[in-house]
Amino acid sequence: MVDLAPSGAHDDDTLEWILDSGSQVNVCGDLHCFEKLTDDKPRELVMANGTTQLVASSGTVFMRLMNHANLNEEERDVPDVYYVPGTHANLMSLDHMQTTGNFVLSMSRDQTVLWLPKPGTKLKFCKSGGLYRMCVARTRLAAYGVGSTPKESSTHPYTSASTTSVVR
Repeated sequence: MVDLAPSGAHDDDTLEWILDSGSQVNVCGDLHCFEKLTDDKPRELVMANGTTQLVASSGTVFMRLMNHANLNEEERDVPDVYYVPGTHANLMSLDHMQTTGNFVLSMSRDQTVLWLPKPGTKLKFCKSGGLYRMCVARTRLAAYGVGSTPKESSTHPYTSASTTSVVR
């Protein structure tokens, strides 16, 4: 992993994910993105630059993203995401997406666009500042304490498991 500079291409309504070929795990620093959290024992995550970050918990992140296989915005759950409070970048592990999610890697000829396709799903990452980035619609899930699970609610369309697909 590298020190990350913001791309400037996102605002309060979007959430940026950086595809990281050096990370073995997915990382998110925004508690509001988590749909489910487990009561993990806190541990340290060693970064490529030698620094460590505290992993408070892990769980499932909910996101609304563009599926470029059918050009529809879809609701997706991303399991196995580490919650690292205060981290400035959300990292999607290329290794995790390939080994656990069965995604394959493809790239545009000019290498400005990276695709992660699998049957029925195609994720698009655009190169900016030397990093491949994907912006997704920010969901407005309430922040839940570590160890709690949000309850399904008919007033909140994003927590219903029946309407989401898993990005695996």
